[in-house]
Amino acid sequence: MSFAKFCQDRYDALIEVLEDSNAQRVESRSAVEELEEKLDRVSKLREDYSELQTTSKSTISCLEDEIDTLKRQVQNLQAQLAALTSHPDLGSPPPPALAGLLFSQDQELTAARLRDQTQDQSLLEVRQHLKDRDQDLSKAQQRCQALERSEASLEAAALQLQRQISAQDRRIARIQEGRDQSGRIVTRRKPNEIERWRRLLLRRNVWIKLELSFVLAGTTLTQ
Repeated sequence: MSFAKFCQDRYDALIEVLEDSNAQRVESRSAVEELEEKLDRVSKLREDYSELQTTSKSTISCLEDEIDTLKRQVQNLQAQLAALTSHPDLGSPPPPALAGLLFSQDQELTAARLRDQTQDQSLLEVRQHLKDRDQDLSKAQQRCQALERSEASLEAAALQLQRQISAQDRRIARIQEGRDQSGRIVTRRKPNEIERWRRLLLRRNVWIKLELSFVLAGTTLTQ
């Protein structure tokens, strides 16, 4: 094998590794774009949750106001009932008007209690719904953080790969330049000097091959 063919084979091998690295970089970019789409969906979920939380707080506030009003009405009715019970003439049949008032107030008290129970149940359902949404948001936030970490790792890996590819391009250019220069002066070199050049280029190719192996291994780990 001639020295020029040896250098050409090494150069072709480096070009093949460089093409593989470029293909892996394209795949990494596709993965980053997919992560960005997922982050957009997470942002939309956050906006929907914020809107629902605002609406739920307003509904809960209205329900609590109604409950307070009903409790005050119940307290007033209980006070009136206590006053009527302690009346000295209560032992005799009450007048028709008083009996009607007592019956009406008793119905209002029963209806108020039913409304109070219904409002309490509605409030519990709203709170449970908010709790479920909080759990969903927490899971979404965890997924978002994982996506952000993956995106950062991919971006760092892509940047590192780009730098390493640029460095390999410069090394290949230097090897090509050295090979061209070696071809021009090989006829004027002594045999021992030609052998020294051959060993130097061989060591350089070995180092480049090792560095490319580390680059590919690091890219595989980051994926």
